[in-house]
Amino acid sequence: MSQPLVVEKPEPTCHCHQCNEKPVSVVYDEDKNPIGIRIKTLDEDFSLSLKNLGGHDKQYEWKKMMELLKEKGLTTFNYKQAHIIAAYKDEVDKLLEEVDGEPMNDHCFWSVSESAGCPAWCYIGYSGAVNYNSKNLAFSVRPLLAH
Repeated sequence: MSQPLVVEKPEPTCHCHQCNEKPVSVVYDEDKNPIGIRIKTLDEDFSLSLKNLGGHDKQYEWKKMMELLKEKGLTTFNYKQAHIIAAYKDEVDKLLEEVDGEPMNDHCFWSVSESAGCPAWCYIGYSGAVNYNSKNLAFSVRPLLAH
């Protein structure tokens, strides 16, 4: 069985003390409308969409989620990114609320990463933990934006 990855808040993306780039920020489209939340660290750079796949309360078994993501040309976060989301849980949820997105604090979310055997990794929004669960359970899905 895989050992849980322990991730504290990763290093900031820049150490120059001249830029004000924050590790968690809002992503805007060309019309200045918020479209996602970006998390950028030294070795990861990804953006979460503002809403869950299928709507706020929609949940999917892991296999169905993978089929839907492939069908729509989307993906969701991986195991390492789930831990980074957990490390920045408060900042992510605060920004999601500020831009009228769906906070992640009241759902469990599948990752695309499988654990040993049957389980897959998921992000537990209300506690900010990452754990594995049976793929037969239904959880929410938060797509990533393309970079």
